[in-house]
Amino acid sequence: MMGAETRARANVWATAALTGALIAILITVVAPPVLTMMNNGTAVQCTP
Repeated sequence: MMGAETRARANVWATAALTGALIAILITVVAPPVLTMMNNGTAVQCTP
């Protein structure tokens, strides 16, 4: 159904999306402890 070039492009886009998702998860997990350390041990709350 799809040509080889289209399949290759889809693979590149899928890999980029997966990489972006993994980086976003990593930032979400790592950011709160880092921000707490930078804030002199006071917990950081993101909700108003």
